[in-house]
Amino acid sequence: MSVATEFIRDGKITTYPSLDYSLEEADVRIIPHCLDSVRSGLKRLFILSNDTDVLVIATYFLHCFKSNGLIELWLRAGKGQQTRYIPLHVLAKNLGQPMCDVLPAVHTLTGCDVTSKLGIKSAGIKADPSMYLKDFGKLEGDVPETLCNAEKYLV
Repeated sequence: MSVATEFIRDGKITTYPSLDYSLEEADVRIIPHCLDSVRSGLKRLFILSNDTDVLVIATYFLHCFKSNGLIELWLRAGKGQQTRYIPLHVLAKNLGQPMCDVLPAVHTLTGCDVTSKLGIKSAGIKADPSMYLKDFGKLEGDVPETLCNAEKYLV
């Protein structure tokens, strides 16, 4: 499925080829829109989502957004009296880049929208995932060693 690249604005169809990506997962489709907004000059973005997958993906791509000029990235979560704004730029700074780089692997291995839960997220973060999962999900590298490291991480 391709992301919608045509929008109606002021009664006219406007095409955005920079958003023409073939992404099936809706959570991931947010990223090209964020990047396009940042490249258009926005310095602060707000993502509205209650999904942990979105938090993880946005935190992972934050370095890319920042390298294109973004200063702040916020996630609005909850609803009604429980609405809160999470400063992902502060979260990423506190976690550090090595942890942000492996956050999708930690999230996937400890349970997300498309995988079964194998552990507790807080335990997964405390288990030094940047040591074990730095090559997890990457095309290059030694696959047997990567799988062995992932198994060590899970155990």
